[in-house]
Amino acid sequence: MIFFRRLFQTQKEKRLEGYSEFFDQMPLPGNTALNNIRFVALDTETSGLNPNTDHILSIAAVAIKNGAICLEDSFYRIISHQKATQSISIHHITPTDSMSHGVTLEEAIEDFACWLKDAVLVGHHVAFDKSILSNALYRHHGLNLKNKATDTALLAIRLFESGLSRDQIKPSEYGLDKLAERLQMPIFERHTAEGDTLTTAAVFLSLQLLATKRGIKTLGSLLKSA
Repeated sequence: MIFFRRLFQTQKEKRLEGYSEFFDQMPLPGNTALNNIRFVALDTETSGLNPNTDHILSIAAVAIKNGAICLEDSFYRIISHQKATQSISIHHITPTDSMSHGVTLEEAIEDFACWLKDAVLVGHHVAFDKSILSNALYRHHGLNLKNKATDTALLAIRLFESGLSRDQIKPSEYGLDKLAERLQMPIFERHTAEGDTLTTAAVFLSLQLLATKRGIKTLGSLLKSA
């Protein structure tokens, strides 16, 4: 029994070592063309808005490559938990659902990191998602989430409000719904990880096209702009 436990732990460690190697040995250079990057739009549904104290209820992500959303390259996990939360009325994941269809956070975050690889994260207010995922990865596996990230809200503000001071910008105009409507992109099922991920991916594709027309064609210039 001890032998098999050690064997299992070694395999797990090797999987996560593979994730770390992307950043230790082959980091994406800033001059990488946007069309050569695997972006990953993601969203987490959580029990609250504090990445240090609240917990993850579900994780959804989908890859974006060469200007297209790749549904065949996607990720979704419900996290098993037993506590009811006030946010159930928003995300509709009940304790029964999570216990029936969920996996442990330890398993989910390991699977996510290994699927993610060195992709560039895309999210609406992505700092929150990255923070709560990184906290989980560190808590269970001793690693931080190392991927670069771009925020669709910040990118849109830079593209549409160039030259304005911060106090002249109305953040309410850059919510995910309003931004999708402005860009004439579809809004999928809101306040679900899968729906928000697809909406974010569609918004990012539209913003990427606009950014490219303005000369933002490499990873370095994209990250500088958002």
